[in-house]
Amino acid sequence: MMDQVTQAQVYQYDGDLSGEWPVTIGSQPYTIYSRNTNSGTPIQKATQYFGEHLQNLGVDVEYHQWGGSTYPNVIGEIPGLVNPDNIYILCAHIDDMPSSGNAPGADDNASGVVAVMLAADILSQYQWGCTLRFAAWTGEEQGLNGSAAYAQRSYNEGENIVGV
Repeated sequence: MMDQVTQAQVYQYDGDLSGEWPVTIGSQPYTIYSRNTNSGTPIQKATQYFGEHLQNLGVDVEYHQWGGSTYPNVIGEIPGLVNPDNIYILCAHIDDMPSSGNAPGADDNASGVVAVMLAADILSQYQWGCTLRFAAWTGEEQGLNGSAAYAQRSYNEGENIVGV
C-alpha cells in the first residue's frame, strides 16, 4: 500500500488545497485561496473539494453541519463487512489561518488532509471488516469545534469508535 503513495500525488493534492492552481469543484474551476472556517465561499469550496474527492472514490459522504451552513465537517465512510460497528477514523482539520486575506495553509493543515485523501485513495480499493471513516474537520483553529461537535454526536449515538 505504501508504494502507491507518490511524491507527485502529495505535491498535487497539497497544491490543490493551498491555492497553487485552480481545481475543479462542482464541474467549475476554483482556486482555494483560503480554508478559514469563517471565510464563507472558500471553506465551502474546500470542503466540497474534499467531499467530491471521496465521492469519486465511491465513498459515501456526509456533510456534518455543526454550527452553520457554510462550514461543515466532511465525513466519508466505507462500511465494514464483518464488524461494521467497529469504527476507525482517519482525520485532519481542513481549516487554516489567518482569518482574512490569502491563507494557503500548506503545512496547516493541507498536509494532514493530503494524508487523509491518500489513505482514502488506497484504502477504498479494498473491503474491510471494520468501518473506515475519512474526516476533514472545520472550526479547529477556533477551538477544536468541528471535531468536538462530531465526537459529541458520536457519543450521543453510542458509536463504537475504536481508533482515530
